[in-house]
Amino acid sequence: MSGVVGILIRAKFAGKVTSLRNELDKLRLDGAFWIGDDVYDRALAAVGES
Repeated sequence: MSGVVGILIRAKFAGKVTSLRNELDKLRLDGAFWIGDDVYDRALAAVGES
């Protein structure tokens, strides 16, 4: 994945982010960033948070 979601995935693997789900939810709830359900689910699966 690329873009903001890809950066967050890399941050999760680097130990900079403890929960990708929390970070993605913050972006979604803020309303300034749209993440489709398919991208959301694939990102969580990629880091084992599905």
